[in-house]
Amino acid sequence: MDRDHHPFAQQMREDADLFERRGLKDLAGMVRSYADELDAYEEDHSSELLTLDEAAAASGYHKDSLSRMISEGKLSNAGKHGAPRVRRRDLPKKPARAARSQASTAGPQLVKAALTEQGILPNES
Repeated sequence: MDRDHHPFAQQMREDADLFERRGLKDLAGMVRSYADELDAYEEDHSSELLTLDEAAAASGYHKDSLSRMISEGKLSNAGKHGAPRVRRRDLPKKPARAARSQASTAGPQLVKAALTEQGILPNES
């Protein structure tokens, strides 16, 4: 079975190849074993079955939204009717809202002040 490897595990395997070419066979073997352990952990973690409450916490979506996605067939139910479960790897990720910076909230006031200073807008003092 050909599966994707964690990027760090892939880098460790490349490093292990280099160590082996340099005659460091024991170190290469150890690094490869760490890469295998990381890939195994990632596989187990992504296969984990989550309740709707756990899935909501992990995805950012409300559990009712996840339940609706399951009933609409947009999200696979890995559990059973009445006790839905979602595989972690199948979770949709809710886009994070960009935090408004202080500069973005002050933008209109800065523009108004600049236009007033240039005499384009009347001074309201």
